[in-house]
Amino acid sequence: MPDWKESTEIADGLYRRNIPAYDERIIRELYANALVHRSYTVADDIFINVHPDRVEFVNPGQLPLGVTENNILHKSVKRNERMANLFFSLYLMEREGSGYDKMYEVQLRNGK
Repeated sequence: MPDWKESTEIADGLYRRNIPAYDERIIRELYANALVHRSYTVADDIFINVHPDRVEFVNPGQLPLGVTENNILHKSVKRNERMANLFFSLYLMEREGSGYDKMYEVQLRNGK
């Protein structure tokens, strides 16, 4: 993930400190979620859009049945359950429903 090493340099007394623009753990979690929750019946790519103030992962296809824009943060539907279990076992993603909390905690710790 060397491409994600963008950072802001700030003064810290006599020294300088680099604050990463995007923490590696967040990018890994977002990418793992994009792979696990994608619909493989749609032949298209996952797009990663990097903006000055945010990063977006865009998956092809529609939301799973039962999930809407209003309940997406509270409703969990595993589209690829075996892949989700594999990624969790390999420590590539958090357990079900905790990814957003982990990303929020990491960003808050980094002052974002």
